Amino acid sequence: MGRHLKKGLEYFNIDCVQEDSLNYLEAKHGISGYGVLVKLWRKIYMVDGYYCDWSEKNIYLFSKEVGVDVEQIKTIVETCFSEGIFHREIYKNSGVLTSHGVQKRWLRIVVDAKRKDVQMRPELVISAKTPEETGFTPEEITKTHGESTQSKVKESRVNKSKGNDSGAPAVPAPKKVFIVPSHEEVRQYFKKLMGDTSKPVCWPEDKCFMEADTLMDHYTANGWVQGRGKPIKDWKAACRNWIRNRLNGNFSPISGNKMAENENSVQKIETPVPKIDKVASEINFLFGRYLENPEHCTIISVDVMHYNYLKNANRMGFPDDRKGKIRNQATEILIEKKIEVNEANLLPYMKKIGVIEFFKDLKEIGSEAVFYAEN
Repeated sequence: MGRHLKKGLEYFNIDCVQEDSLNYLEAKHGISGYGVLVKLWRKIYMVDGYYCDWSEKNIYLFSKEVGVDVEQIKTIVETCFSEGIFHREIYKNSGVLTSHGVQKRWLRIVVDAKRKDVQMRPELVISAKTPEETGFTPEEITKTHGESTQSKVKESRVNKSKGNDSGAPAVPAPKKVFIVPSHEEVRQYFKKLMGDTSKPVCWPEDKCFMEADTLMDHYTANGWVQGRGKPIKDWKAACRNWIRNRLNGNFSPISGNKMAENENSVQKIETPVPKIDKVASEINFLFGRYLENPEHCTIISVDVMHYNYLKNANRMGFPDDRKGKIRNQATEILIEKKIEVNEANLLPYMKKIGVIEFFKDLKEIGSEAVFYAEN
């Protein structure tokens, strides 16, 4: 008999910087709403790892376990569906609770732990759409549960004992699979990133296509590897990095973050890049959330200290006309919240809005992070 496959986790992490969806859940249902969600996460990660059964029976058992009324739990879970904390369609089709974030975290942990025979039910898979994202091929993720781990161990031992024709031990195939894009895919991606005339920096279509073709020729010739011979895992990331190199720098602290119209006139940042400390890591995390979806990172998420940190690092600044627009946005928020409009009340909101506007500018030119660790 094959041994039992461990799917659950012994721990799971909770981000220190809380998403707006979680802030809203807590604001609507109080601390009990957040507590019920954490207990649900614990239930998911502890047993099946990336989902849990949410039948009527299990709802009542969960209610007894946490000491919260069934109807209140159902209301909290409904808010989780509406905010995207859990996946509504998978619940409707399969009667389980899961989400993109839950699956991604679970996969990351089991990959780092080097667990064998990782299996996922194909109808529940959300985050495991590409090998680059998960570290597993689709066949490895969704393979049949009936396969015996003992047979896998025996096969591995046989391979090691036999080796290959040269007498060396057999080398296992890499888990990650990179698919080379077509010329047309790369051309259209360059056009999407740099061909939009509404962006601060844009290229004509022929330049987009020329740069795409040059990238394809370069990486085809070198076998699709990046610096220091590391294989490329994400061709879109390689395209974005190529564009950043062509732009020869992102922002100039002297010009107040305003990109020049011509790529050759863009000034380089001469200020040393700060090391990745706690605040810089928080800013990178928030920017990552903004890249996923601007609604995931709003002025509720950012803090005044994030603005002050960026300002002290000479990473941001705005011309007067844009400062005026930011002031107007802050004024509208104060009026809506029925707060007195004065300088003391305006300044914190202006700083928070400034951070979001800064994220918007970074996203426009295809940046993947705000701060990078020094080499």
